[in-house]
Amino acid sequence: MLLSIPEPVLLNCWKHHLGFIIDRIREYKSETQLKKLKSDLLNIGNSTTDLYTGQIGSMAAAELALGEIHKNGIFFKDQYVKWIRDSAESYKCREFPDGSVWVFRIGDEPERYVHIHPGRNVPHTLRVKANVLKSVIGAMVLSRIFDENPHALSTLNNARRILTGLSPVKTIQSDSEFSKMLEVFSARIHSH
Repeated sequence: MLLSIPEPVLLNCWKHHLGFIIDRIREYKSETQLKKLKSDLLNIGNSTTDLYTGQIGSMAAAELALGEIHKNGIFFKDQYVKWIRDSAESYKCREFPDGSVWVFRIGDEPERYVHIHPGRNVPHTLRVKANVLKSVIGAMVLSRIFDENPHALSTLNNARRILTGLSPVKTIQSDSEFSKMLEVFSARIHSH
């Protein structure tokens, strides 16, 4: 999940970074890798999430976060905790160069206490249910491995059954969250 994200930054890329997810989708090339994907999808959890869709890479986002706290004279955990707790909301929001807004919180892990994620209802961010995100990622991977249409109901339901243990959906309506996310993922995968 963290790969090369520098400490002390915590960024769950499976949950919050479209570019990261697209890169991972491209890495799954065989049926034998589906067990790993099933495990990776657990990183998304079960709640609604904010997914960053902009062009800043996950590593660059972490570096921007570090630059932001260093600009505020913060170099140690106790300084960071005080900076966050000085806020009435117990978090801080900062704008990144592309206009996206990122939330800074206190992370639970001792060595990764700078927890960042994209803000809600801000530029370059989509709000999505975790089960929709997992299903769409699964459909995109299955479509690549088995040469199927990722927008087909059967592909989506196979992903839900095989990779997430979720019940099948009856339809993919053109205005549904499934349809919108499939479009976002397809456009991004085919743009590179």
